Amino acid sequence: MGDFDLTKADKKYARQMINKGLKKEYSMGLDKTENAIDTWEGKIDNKPTYHKLYSSIEKHDARISQIYDRMSGSRDLNTFATQLADGIIDVNDIDGFSEESRKIILLYCRK
Repeated sequence: MGDFDLTKADKKYARQMINKGLKKEYSMGLDKTENAIDTWEGKIDNKPTYHKLYSSIEKHDARISQIYDRMSGSRDLNTFATQLADGIIDVNDIDGFSEESRKIILLYCRK
């Protein structure tokens, strides 16, 4: 996304929205594990369900790591735009950003 300095207010808002999205990511991961456990209940063979559960968590954790690891103020807009592009955050969530930041986010999401 290049070098773009966020205002203090934009940085604060970006962090709030990124945390909101991260909570949703965790919830999505837990929903996937819940589905694996629901299909297991009452079955005699535990091994396939265990592997399905482990694989689900591992894949989802890899996604979270890819997006959120090495976060810093300089990557906040990039992280937020990724959340928006992936549908984790709603387009209405950009309303709290300055006009310049909103334009950059929308440009990034169109690529």
